[in-house]
Amino acid sequence: MSANGVDVEYMMKLKPYEDDNCYYDAVFLARLAPSKGIFEIPEIWSKVVERCPNARLAMIGNGTPEVKKELQGIIEKYHMERNIQMLGYLENEEAYRFLKSSKVFLFPSHEEGWGISIAEALSCGLPVVAYDLPIYKYIFKYGVFEAPKGNVEKMAELVCDLLMNENLRSNSATKGQNFVLNHYDWNAVSEKELRLILK
Repeated sequence: MSANGVDVEYMMKLKPYEDDNCYYDAVFLARLAPSKGIFEIPEIWSKVVERCPNARLAMIGNGTPEVKKELQGIIEKYHMERNIQMLGYLENEEAYRFLKSSKVFLFPSHEEGWGISIAEALSCGLPVVAYDLPIYKYIFKYGVFEAPKGNVEKMAELVCDLLMNENLRSNSATKGQNFVLNHYDWNAVSEKELRLILK
C-alpha cells in the first residue's frame, strides 16, 4: 500500500512573509466545506480572542458562494470580522508562506482519510490543533494537539496554550516537522516503497 507524502524539503526552504499584513496567529487551509468544520471556526476563534484579544486567523481555501456566504454570516454573528480574514484560494507557494508566517494551524475537520493539510502544516513548522479523529493517531505521532470532536471550548484552549507558550509551540513544531520529514517526505516514501519492491 502506497503512503501519502509531501515535499517537506521544499516547504522548509520557503521563506515567511516579512510584511506584517501577511502575519496571522493561526491559519486554516482546506476547501471551504461543512465537513472541514468551517462553521465552528468563528465560535472557536471568538473564545481564543477572549484570552488573546488581538489574535488573527487566516482562512485559506475556496468554496461555493452559498457556503462562503453562510460562513461570513457566522463570522459576523460572533463579531469576528476584525479577527478572521478569508483569503480565498491561493497557489501552493503563497499559501505555504502564509503558514510559515503563522504560529498555529487550526483544523477542525470532522472526517479525514489521511490528513494531507496536517502534514503540510507540520512541514511548514506549525503545531496543529485538530479534533481527535482516529486516523491521526495512526498517521501523526508528534505535533498534533487533539480536542474531542465538536468541543469548541477545548479547541480554543489548545490554540491559546500554544499561542501563549513559546517553548511548547516551538518544541512541538520541531518534533512534528522532523517526524514528517523522516516518514512522509517524498524521498522517505519512495525509499520505503523501493525496499518493499526489492523484498
